[in-house]
Amino acid sequence: MAVAAELKKLFQELIVPELKEIKAEQKTLHAELSSFRNEMKTEIKRLDQKIDSGLTRLDEKITTGLARLDDKIDSFRNEMRSETKRIDEKLETAMQIRERLTALEAKVATLGH
Repeated sequence: MAVAAELKKLFQELIVPELKEIKAEQKTLHAELSSFRNEMKTEIKRLDQKIDSGLTRLDEKITTGLARLDDKIDSFRNEMRSETKRIDEKLETAMQIRERLTALEAKVATLGH
């Protein structure tokens, strides 16, 4: 039994303190890992908020840009309508002048005979 007692004593003196140290290191690593996880969660939330904010600003810029584009298109349409109306009026005037000229030519032709 003396050998068993010596082995037990040796185990108690050498291995048990080592196991306690390993357990302490394990707890420290676990705490550090937990802290790292929390930091990562916080960072991910911050990045998500930043991305959401950027997307919101981008959406606002696109909406504003589309509204400006719609305004420019409407303005262009109005200009085209005005120009078309002006050209139609000129054509109408030209057709009336031609009709009058044709009538005058017909009268001159009948007077000349």
